[in-house]
This record gives sequence, C-alpha cells and structure tokens, in this order.
Amino acid sequence: MFVRCHENYLVNPEYVSRISRYRIELTYGKVIPISEKNYTAVKTKLSHIT
Repeated sequence: MFVRCHENYLVNPEYVSRISRYRIELTYGKVIPISEKNYTAVKTKLSHIT
C-alpha cells in the first residue's frame, strides 16, 4: 500500500521514519514534501499504518 503525499510523490509507509510539518523523512534519509492541502489526511493515514 502506498500513500500519495504530494502530487508528484507516492510513499511506501514501511520506509517512513518521521513525519514533521509538511515533510516526510524516509529511513534512508530522503525528505519528501507533503502538500499543505493533504497534510492532515496523509498524517492520519500514516499514523494508522505505522
């Protein structure tokens, strides 16, 4: 299962190490943006998974 966090990005929740304001940090150090309009929905989806 993947989560769309931005128009250009899909994220595999297994690789998410941290969620901060409008950013997702992956386990290997890459930082992915979260769109402002989707922030709450993405955070909710990822909190249920992780």
